[in-house]
Amino acid sequence: RGRYVKQLCRYCDTPSELTACCVNELHLKKAHNIRRLIERSWNTNNPQGQANALQKLQDMSQHSVDLAFHHVRFGTHNNHGVHQACLIEMLHQVYLGIDKTTEEQFAKQVGEKSQAFVLLNSLACNIAKYLARQADRNIPKMSYTKGLQSAKCTGKEYEGVLLGELMILSCETGQQILSTTKGKSGELKSPTVQVDWIHFLDQLLKFHAWMKLPTMLVSDVRKFERKLPEFMYFIKMVLRRSQGMGMRFVKFHALRHIPKDILNFGVPKVGDTSVNKEHWKPAKTASKQTQRNPKKFEEQTSKRLI
Repeated sequence: RGRYVKQLCRYCDTPSELTACCVNELHLKKAHNIRRLIERSWNTNNPQGQANALQKLQDMSQHSVDLAFHHVRFGTHNNHGVHQACLIEMLHQVYLGIDKTTEEQFAKQVGEKSQAFVLLNSLACNIAKYLARQADRNIPKMSYTKGLQSAKCTGKEYEGVLLGELMILSCETGQQILSTTKGKSGELKSPTVQVDWIHFLDQLLKFHAWMKLPTMLVSDVRKFERKLPEFMYFIKMVLRRSQGMGMRFVKFHALRHIPKDILNFGVPKVGDTSVNKEHWKPAKTASKQTQRNPKKFEEQTSKRLI
């Protein structure tokens, strides 16, 4: 979808072809620089300067439009403006980004239509029964009854899916099932690949636990920033995503901006949007009890909400 976009990231000017790069230098966008280019693009007295400004805006995937937020200062900690005012949040960037991609690549490397994947799904359901949480909220939700690949899996449930995949790869039964995988898609048949996946899933779950901490030391955030390129490179090597744009999607690249967001805004919990998304569930339940008639849909939904 974004293959023809010059720059995918709203934070920095990294070109699309380097979006999956883990070590390139990041040059953050600044609102006043972009606003200056927009003003030059309106100057009809200097056609050459106008053309150059328009070309630079096009290379940055920016339109020549006066954005109201460019005139607003979002804090005294930096002068980047709106481009660094919206922090990376867990739900969409990690749960529905990295975790969802991990689940998809796991299924692909096992073989989505293979007999081994069917058996692994059954094994995951059996394991989930023993790990179903009661009062302990530190254990991820593992009450998935349709196996690892469920169409109705919500964002936070992907953490339980990752834990299920880790336990499958770590137990003897799961390794025996994977050893019987046939066909070109059975990449996880290799013991070396299995070890890489175990280490990767373990690190990813640790990353989840760290991101949910109520407090963080600045020194720990600095250490995470230094180790982040290695972690991202490990993600690329294990997942080996080849469909679409590969790993050149913005939710993977956004990991590089998490340390700065934590230093600027605080722990990721301050920007957790999952709580707000819970508010639509009563309305959705009420809407399912209507006659689905477009003329009376809103009226019938509101009556069932009261």
